[in-house]
Amino acid sequence: PGCGDKFGTGSCPETERGKCYNNPNCKHSLNCWCKKDIDRTPRTKKIDVFFLIRSSVISAEENVKVQDMIKYLQENPDATVSVTGYADIGTGNPRINMGYSEKRAEVVTKALLDAGISMDRITTDAKGDTVQPFAENDLNRVTIAIAKGEKEVEVMQEQ
Repeated sequence: PGCGDKFGTGSCPETERGKCYNNPNCKHSLNCWCKKDIDRTPRTKKIDVFFLIRSSVISAEENVKVQDMIKYLQENPDATVSVTGYADIGTGNPRINMGYSEKRAEVVTKALLDAGISMDRITTDAKGDTVQPFAENDLNRVTIAIAKGEKEVEVMQEQ
């Protein structure tokens, strides 16, 4: 059942029920020393993908971040990701900026989809210039992707 003796020669059938931990009198003669546990630690990952003015093209430098998010999502199949596009308020007008923010969010979402991430794990939104996540104007030409999931890992703990 995943829990062995101190010599690594077998598994004790009682360890899952908590009866034989560190018990030298174990009726199974295995001198059980550990227990199996599940760690369900919440996992999050955030990336900020920055764009040039009047652009929705992901640069090579920013694509490294997108690839890192793809890797995270592939390694955490239960994780979902929220992708939100923004535009800076210092240029353009609300209509134009909404278009840029939508295109920026869509291009990051498309990269995730092209890598095999299922659409049911992705939510996409655009804020235009109505929300400015950064104090510095030029940094608001951005798509922010936040992935959340819970990774389940088997942990062997000495008792």
